[in-house]
Amino acid sequence: MTSNFSPLRRVAPAAGAVLCVCVLATGAAAAQRETLYDAVYCFEAADFADSQQLTGIFLTEVPAPSVGKLCYGNRVLQAGDVLPASALTSLTLRPVCTGDQEAAVCYLPITEEGLGETQTVSISISSGENHAPTAQDGTLETYKNIANDGTLDVTDPEGDSLRYELTGAPKRGEVELRADGTYTYTPANNKVGSDRFSYTVTDAAGNVSNEATVEIEILKPMDKITYSDMEGDGDHFTALWLRERQLFSGESVGGTLCFNPDKAVTRGEFLVMLSQLTELKPDDAQMTSGFDDESLTPAWMRPYIVSALRAGYISGTTQDDGVVFRPTAELTTAEAAVMVQNVLQLPAVTEVSGQLADESVPAWAAEAVCALDEAGLPVGAYDETMTRRDAANLLYATACLLEDRMNEEPDSLF
Repeated sequence: MTSNFSPLRRVAPAAGAVLCVCVLATGAAAAQRETLYDAVYCFEAADFADSQQLTGIFLTEVPAPSVGKLCYGNRVLQAGDVLPASALTSLTLRPVCTGDQEAAVCYLPITEEGLGETQTVSISISSGENHAPTAQDGTLETYKNIANDGTLDVTDPEGDSLRYELTGAPKRGEVELRADGTYTYTPANNKVGSDRFSYTVTDAAGNVSNEATVEIEILKPMDKITYSDMEGDGDHFTALWLRERQLFSGESVGGTLCFNPDKAVTRGEFLVMLSQLTELKPDDAQMTSGFDDESLTPAWMRPYIVSALRAGYISGTTQDDGVVFRPTAELTTAEAAVMVQNVLQLPAVTEVSGQLADESVPAWAAEAVCALDEAGLPVGAYDETMTRRDAANLLYATACLLEDRMNEEPDSLF
């Protein structure tokens, strides 16, 4: 391999009072690398993948000249340069831009076994300015006399702590804003129709966002029935929504209607609710799915499984006794994510490993989990059993997304 830079030549850093910002990465995951536009970023060995095994690196890409200069001492490096491992902690990035840019250094790791795959070190160059947070308009639904929770849609470029302030109170109810950006809207007694409230956000530097508005619709339910075990619960609305959509009607205990929000949902139950939500008709003509555990499936559920298999909602899993669906087994949140993604066909996330921080997610569910997370659909901890509460929230969010899609493409459900 030929290099246009001699790695054995140590060039002393240029003299001068230059601020050097060093960010040390620890463990397997590197810390966020960032520097100000008027400071120099000093590389650490931990910035480079598997640094202990490196004998050197072969640079394949350096930051654009308009972004910054990658330097070894006072020598500006170029793609094609080769550096020994001992030189890595002497590398610096000298920003040229005035901020808010990403500088990428790409390299091939050199080990005793040869060249490895391309690795990238990314550094955020900040202008040092503290920008105001941005508040987005939102919507919320609830039923008459039922409180509902929501989350304000706010972003802050610097990730500062935020303070939320009500600038316009609702007329048909009350709203409570909390410090974490969540809120509870409680409609006034027997009120239905439209309502709204407005708010702003202030960051730690005192920057105030634009004013945003949350539009609220208080719906009239089909009857006056509520769940006795959900009174005062923030998920009472989605539990009643399941009932309104005739997806799940609760259980009568001693003449009292209960939702039992923490009870586990089975794979078959969730599939039936998802099929009904998307108006997938059960196949009454063909009563066999071909799954080897079909004899364990309740007769009323089999047509839904047949239709879902044909539609691609499910595929089953291979076990010692054949390909099975396990309709009576408790549903995990990862399995629910895969079913919903099979229905929605959300855009795939390009770098799953980079987005996925939850190590509990099985590999076969990673793409679905990331797609749902990117779309803002709530699933929760992916190694846990899905409860009725979880199912209600996920199915409601799925219905909202489908409704938005229908408004954009009126001729198609998906």
